[in-house]
Amino acid sequence: MKFKRYGFMMAMMLGMASGYEMALDEFYKRIEQNSIPLIQNKANFDSTLQDYRASMSWGTSYVESEISMGKVGNNQAFNIESTTLLMLTPRLPWVSAMMRSSFKTKSLQYQKQYDLLKTLALIGAKRLYFGYEIMEEKYNIYKQREQIFLSQLKIAEAKLKAGSVAKKDYTNFKNSYYEAKLARMETQKQIVNLRASLLKALGLSKYDGVIRVRDLGFEIGYRKEDLESFVQNSPYLEILALSAKDHAINAKASSAMRFDSFEIGAGLQNTTQGSLQENLATLRVQVPIPLTTKYGHLKKKYLILQSAALRELEVKKNNLKLEAQSYVGQLEIKREYMELQNDSVANKKALMDMGKTAYESQKISLFEYLSYQNSYMESLIKRLDAKMDYIDVETLLEEALGVILTQGKDNE
Repeated sequence: MKFKRYGFMMAMMLGMASGYEMALDEFYKRIEQNSIPLIQNKANFDSTLQDYRASMSWGTSYVESEISMGKVGNNQAFNIESTTLLMLTPRLPWVSAMMRSSFKTKSLQYQKQYDLLKTLALIGAKRLYFGYEIMEEKYNIYKQREQIFLSQLKIAEAKLKAGSVAKKDYTNFKNSYYEAKLARMETQKQIVNLRASLLKALGLSKYDGVIRVRDLGFEIGYRKEDLESFVQNSPYLEILALSAKDHAINAKASSAMRFDSFEIGAGLQNTTQGSLQENLATLRVQVPIPLTTKYGHLKKKYLILQSAALRELEVKKNNLKLEAQSYVGQLEIKREYMELQNDSVANKKALMDMGKTAYESQKISLFEYLSYQNSYMESLIKRLDAKMDYIDVETLLEEALGVILTQGKDNE
């Protein structure tokens, strides 16, 4: 009864109930919309650009007013003098041009950074989905093995009662059944955890069906000769190159910002003396005189940062190439290992079939036949482990390059 109850619960969990299916585009869209780091990065990106736009704007305009009054002259006539000016604080054209160039570079750099973070989030979600699928396959294998052990245990129990099986052998069968059941339950727990992580990543509420993404499957299909191009055009290198470019612009701008802005104003000067009144147009210009070493130090600062970014670019490029070569070498070995696992599975399947025939003709014992079955099931699990191991290394390669290499249908 307990076995039937667990079977019913898992049937509901693994898809005998209706599942949730989505297209690959919807999968990626949901990951982007529900990734907290992406949400925060986009907000920081937009707010930083607004700050920079604010720094590019003119200074605050203001009205300056000065009033003087008193008695002057021998006749002690009352005199009033007032000057009212509208003051503007524009940036100089060449400074504005360099700031616009820097803004354009920063915008592109921030967009590249966001795209890279999005790609990394999609790579992680892809690996999570593959892990979820593989764990489901493992569950089915463990469930099948548990059923086989239960069936053989019943046979052994009948033979024990008939006296044709020793108590020790029967106990071994029972232990094998318990181990298979525990392995199945452990896998069931891992599926629950993986599905919860997948639901959170996709922004879905609690769901009892199987999650399926169309056109997203395990694939060995990228071309080794494309890796050099991936390294050369890596977003990591593009971001560093843009950073170096921005530092160069800022170094140039720091010299020009000695005269980054000035104040100019125009207004009216009114003089009233007794019954006499005089109005004069007034123009005022204030130009800064940068008698300071501040801007020279700022220029050195940006030149140092530019030099560091260029050096980091060279080191990163070399490291990317080495990492890619290492991961590709591992993938080649793991691909060969998976092919051997396929041969091993086929061989153990044939051995199990022959064992079944031999057992039915009473040429081998039940215990020996059971060992063939168990060996075949273990080979299926090892093949899935090898597949997941390959996916893990491929994920590391994709994260190192900052690109999604494969996302096609299963062509195992």
